[in-house]
Amino acid sequence: MMPKKVLYVLGVCGAFAACNSDTFTGEDGGADSSAFDSTAPDVVSSDAADAAPVESGPSCSCDSDAGACYGTTCVYPMTTGACLVTAGQYVYWTNGQPVAGGGAVYRMNVVSKAVELVANGQQLARGIATDDGTNVFWTFGGTSGGVMRIPVSGGTPSKVADLSDPLVLAVAGHRLYAGQSNAAVYFVDLQNAGTPKLVDIGNGTPLFMRVGAAGARVYWTAQVSPTAGNIVSVPTDGGLSRIEYSPTGRLAGLIPPTSESVPMYLYVKDNEIDSLLNFPLKVTDAPNALDLSKDTASYYWSEQRDAGAIRKLLAGGPADASATVAVESNPLCVATLAPSIYWTALGRMIPGSAPL
Repeated sequence: MMPKKVLYVLGVCGAFAACNSDTFTGEDGGADSSAFDSTAPDVVSSDAADAAPVESGPSCSCDSDAGACYGTTCVYPMTTGACLVTAGQYVYWTNGQPVAGGGAVYRMNVVSKAVELVANGQQLARGIATDDGTNVFWTFGGTSGGVMRIPVSGGTPSKVADLSDPLVLAVAGHRLYAGQSNAAVYFVDLQNAGTPKLVDIGNGTPLFMRVGAAGARVYWTAQVSPTAGNIVSVPTDGGLSRIEYSPTGRLAGLIPPTSESVPMYLYVKDNEIDSLLNFPLKVTDAPNALDLSKDTASYYWSEQRDAGAIRKLLAGGPADASATVAVESNPLCVATLAPSIYWTALGRMIPGSAPL
């Protein structure tokens, strides 16, 4: 066990800067904002205000040099599949590490910036979701994986389902849905734990999953081949899944409809973000876009590349009016919690952040 340097927060990096300007990493986001929007004055450099490592204060120990200490918590870096969710005053994230010893779930208090270990030994912890903010759920493991749950108020993590290589999940009330790498999607009744029930198979590998239609349906994007995919949904009161739309191209994140009566989707396809109501329509160019999120005024997305960024577009605004929120190398998932947006990224220790 090796003692590691302790990293401290110096303030609230202005709500949140790219990796949490208010946080504690010493990485460099590494991109020139002019590569995305040379006219945007509000670009936040990914780690510009991060606190520098110091030797004094509380210490912790990590099992390998890959870890770094944040207060008394040893944190291991994010890798492919690392995602996040907000619940209460916390941001929770999985780090996607393929080794059980480094695979973990953490949370950060968005006010104090204190980082805590939620669960360790979580090999391939990837998808993460919350119900109504009472509990947080995440997927873990390869072929002998499953879904775990822990109350936001604290406690011991418990397994709620056994699954084979789960990737994504969503929770609507007491109903949990999880998608596996073999293109199977299962339902678990959290009030009556039992064998997961298959609700969809063969419509593509699930990529991103969200609750929509005021909790009435769960939606996900699924990739069938490099050039074809599906947007699929299933009713949360039981019933069969259905394909909502089958775009051509590489799919990724989506924002599902807020109402079944107005089924308007926003989704990533290839290097753009499209909307779909009665017909598909390009909303804006978005090179290598991955995940999508929104608040009441704007849409946000991650552009996954070495010279990547977190971008935003005013809802209903012109397609050429998108702006860079923060520069970030290889960002992954995004989530909003006013007054900030947070994200995961390859190699990052804790979520990045910037003002909405």
